[in-house]
Amino acid sequence: MSVECGTTTRIHADLPIFRLDAGRRTVLYTPGAARRIAQRLAIEVEVSLSGHRGTNEEADRIAGELERRGRAAERAWQDLATRPFEPECLTIYLSNQCNLACGYCYSAPARGAGTRGGPGLTVLNNSDFPVLPAAAISAAAHLVSRNC
Repeated sequence: MSVECGTTTRIHADLPIFRLDAGRRTVLYTPGAARRIAQRLAIEVEVSLSGHRGTNEEADRIAGELERRGRAAERAWQDLATRPFEPECLTIYLSNQCNLACGYCYSAPARGAGTRGGPGLTVLNNSDFPVLPAAAISAAAHLVSRNC
């Protein structure tokens, strides 16, 4: 199996509209929408996005759709950034200590038997395995339950 990597370029100065070139393939995309098109047409869409409409009706239509979706994505991100933190889900990892040592895992390996908790962690039953305090878990659960 081969993986083809390409070059991604932002093609609009203000909106999240991008072009991905991978070999002979070109994809224009914005959050929530992607369209594979001919390289020639992609160039004409970029010209249309720069404000020079009228050269190609299809390119103008695609550029208009990308701009509409790009503005919608910008509004959605602004809404997320400005609204209060209201979590609706709670996932609890009791500890950041693990003895499985999986090669693909992103977390740091366990530090060994001498590790005695860390910031915000307590040691359970006098063991070397630090866990989140019950009060922290309870507070997080109450915060989430208020939003559900």
